[in-house]
Amino acid sequence: MRKKICTILCAGLLISAVLISLFYFIFLKPMAHYDISLAPVDADNVYHNTIVDNGSSLVQIGETLYYNYGNGDGFRYGTYEITESTTRRVYWKGPSLSPENTDLDNVYDGSIAKDIETYLDVSTGEWYHVDSGIPQELKPCDSFAVRGVWYFNTLGDHQALYRMQGDEPQLLVSADELGESGMPKHQYIDDKYMYYISERDGICRVSFDEGVKQSVYFDEPGYGENAVSKIRSLLAKDGSAYYLVGSSDIYETHFKSGTTTLLYHSDDYISCVNMLGDTLFISDNSAKGGIHTVSVTNRRQAYLLTNNARVKEIYLLDSEYVYYNDYHDNLFRINRYTKEIEKVFG
Repeated sequence: MRKKICTILCAGLLISAVLISLFYFIFLKPMAHYDISLAPVDADNVYHNTIVDNGSSLVQIGETLYYNYGNGDGFRYGTYEITESTTRRVYWKGPSLSPENTDLDNVYDGSIAKDIETYLDVSTGEWYHVDSGIPQELKPCDSFAVRGVWYFNTLGDHQALYRMQGDEPQLLVSADELGESGMPKHQYIDDKYMYYISERDGICRVSFDEGVKQSVYFDEPGYGENAVSKIRSLLAKDGSAYYLVGSSDIYETHFKSGTTTLLYHSDDYISCVNMLGDTLFISDNSAKGGIHTVSVTNRRQAYLLTNNARVKEIYLLDSEYVYYNDYHDNLFRINRYTKEIEKVFG
């Protein structure tokens, strides 16, 4: 009898050990680390990465990457810190059936920020508050960083765009001045202009210094009466706006000439278009798949990645590598010059 009880106990312990091991390897095992070299970024492209991906999942601060992993994994989701020697999770809200990651949309003064008043302490995984200098009468507001400067749109009945000058907000333009009921949802900010989409006026820009508004209505055939509503991923450079219409066409609107030109067409589906310098990077799920490039200067097109990679998002952190993730949130990068592919996370 005693031998039988001992056998049952041993079997129970063995089964428990196996189950615990399986649980660990399936749900709790740390994500693998891949040896990659990381140099400080030579371009500030956080703003572009946030706009084109409807929220950024990857940023680099110094020689460290921060990546939001999801993939529907309720145990291993979260924000991961990736260096040349380690990969560790720095933000996590515990097991969840509907996991949600944190914001990586803003980097200011070397820190990850949710907004102008809320920053992430990566050593503790906690958010902390700072005073912003925005007066109470301009709150609530939606703040975002553009190349080291904070901007914010006020909310409510009298909406407007402000830029922080030190601790003082500077009014740039109001919705009333634009002739809009509220500040446009799709905006692109540079030092002198705001480019935006207007349901009534089409592709627009307004000068901060002179208050002059220009508009070119988007009326390309094939998109119907609601063509403007199909525009997303708005970018701009040197007086021209670049944007994705629907999921297959990228256009350029040149404000000086008032003309609109089709730059790129996909026979399938464009999941993302990003820009660094004068080059557009396009994820195209057509026959060859992967990532295509288009120069907005000379219109030259090229294939960067053609192995049917099922690219979801493109991140441009520096001039050497193009980072991208797939639909399982595995993160890769490809060297623009050698076309060598490295796995970074997953």
